[in-house]
Amino acid sequence: MILALLAALGVGWWMWKKGELRRFDTNDLAIAGFAIVGLILTMKGNEISGPTMLIIAAIWFARTYAPGGSKRSHPMGRSEALRILELGPDPDAAAIRDAHRRLVSRVHPDRGGSAELAAQVNRARDVLLSRAN
Repeated sequence: MILALLAALGVGWWMWKKGELRRFDTNDLAIAGFAIVGLILTMKGNEISGPTMLIIAAIWFARTYAPGGSKRSHPMGRSEALRILELGPDPDAAAIRDAHRRLVSRVHPDRGGSAELAAQVNRARDVLLSRAN
């Protein structure tokens, strides 16, 4: 049981460092649940089902978080784009562009941000502008 706790803490720490922890969704919970059940079965001595579930959870996790995986390529909705750009419910094109300019200047890789965050801000702008026009 201590091994399971250490594994869970290690995964949680890694996800927090990568910035993925705040984007936890039901798919992440399903992967974690599958891995935990597999780990428990393995620890109880089940030599087939436990490791099989762990392998499936690892593959599922890798496919979800790999570059181009479903976690990175899910379609962004309007509400998510509004939240990212910190805008109200019905912004005009000028407000969208101003919010984008303000946020990109903070998250751009040249200013200590990350390319992934800048891409997310750009995608939010594109989603809102495509629906504003």
